[in-house]
Amino acid sequence: MTKEISLDELLFFNCRPDALPLYEAFREAVLDRVPETRIEVKKTQISFYHCHLFSAVSFTPVRRAKDRPDPFLTITFGLPYRKESARIDAAVEAYPNRWTHHVMIGNGKEIDGEMLLWIAEAAGFAEKKQQRGQLACGMQGRNRGIAMWKCPKCGREFNIENQSHYCGKAPNTVEEYILSQNAEIRPLLQRVRDVLIQRLPDATEKISWSMPTYWKDRNILHFAAQKKHIGLYPGPEAVAHFAEKLDQTGLSYSKGSIQIPYSDELPLNLIAEIADWCRETGNHA
Repeated sequence: MTKEISLDELLFFNCRPDALPLYEAFREAVLDRVPETRIEVKKTQISFYHCHLFSAVSFTPVRRAKDRPDPFLTITFGLPYRKESARIDAAVEAYPNRWTHHVMIGNGKEIDGEMLLWIAEAAGFAEKKQQRGQLACGMQGRNRGIAMWKCPKCGREFNIENQSHYCGKAPNTVEEYILSQNAEIRPLLQRVRDVLIQRLPDATEKISWSMPTYWKDRNILHFAAQKKHIGLYPGPEAVAHFAEKLDQTGLSYSKGSIQIPYSDELPLNLIAEIADWCRETGNHA
């Protein structure tokens, strides 16, 4: 699966071209966060798989016509429990311990830190079933006489030749996470980490939802290496509180997330202020 958008994906939006930019923004964010994702275009939706389906986009009308933005896109993701949020338009327990959530969006800014945390959690939920699912996929392929493609580096087998996937071991610690990134951005990530450790001395540092996370009775905040920036995820309340300072520094932000370009000087003092505020107020990501 390459990152180039396919003709089938483009054709899916043939009758609703205004919604294509929403899809492109969501697609890029998902592939940055879950690079092993395989995309399949169905009749009524575009599905995102990690062998198991974890998210989809469609034009499912989860709101009344007068309440729908124009254009709109419905984001669907699965979790083992019902996520409580005013942003979620509908949630259905498709089968025991598998809740399907639908969120309608009309603006690229809604593909924010909060939504991407949900998607990352959904991918993590699917990943827990990955080994069993890959075995099932492989057995089905072999039973049908289909030749499986075997990655020459890690030895894993896939139905699709040259299937994009992560060969290495998923990081268990923040040190491993930083070392797994490109050499030129490792020092930047380490500087952010140093500030958070200093400001959150009582927090547990761990990997959660595939990101460095600081936790004490709750997730305080996260950060992550993205394609063109460091993502800081302190939650929507923190972003709203610091919006004026973020505007003054020229940083892009959306509900729950802050984007710090690699080309800019790191705003370490502001990161420290945000961490302090999250700790003192009990705000959680």
